Amino acid sequence: MLGSLPLVPQPTARETREIVFRLGHELSARGARVRHDVIGGFRFRMPVPWGGRGLGPLLAVWSGEVTIGAVSGDPWRVRYDLRFSVPTVVTLVLCTVLVRYGFQGHWPRTRLLDLLLITWLVTYGIPCLLAMRMFRQMVTEAREGVRG
Repeated sequence: MLGSLPLVPQPTARETREIVFRLGHELSARGARVRHDVIGGFRFRMPVPWGGRGLGPLLAVWSGEVTIGAVSGDPWRVRYDLRFSVPTVVTLVLCTVLVRYGFQGHWPRTRLLDLLLITWLVTYGIPCLLAMRMFRQMVTEAREGVRG
């Protein structure tokens, strides 16, 4: 899931490096493996759920990429791409089980549709929204820490 957060006022080159460092450090402190192999950013992979410390909603994130830059004269932004592989797999497995069980005549079709919608919302929608919100908060805190 892609997201971006504008950096206002525009940061200096030193400030952008500091923001990237702070975000990478925060993720590393939570057990993520951070690789600085992207120009102006980094890639990361989150630990297994039982191997991380203080992950909270970030349990839903499997990996991601963070970059800072400006494109075509736009203002500077922190751009991030979070991959939610674990909730996706869990949701697909649960929905497959529900469909298989439901088509065997256990539920009316409308009830099956309701159960699929609730399953998707609870196992994918809510965890991903909470993880995105927490990540945006981490970006904001890194930005304020540099300006502070």
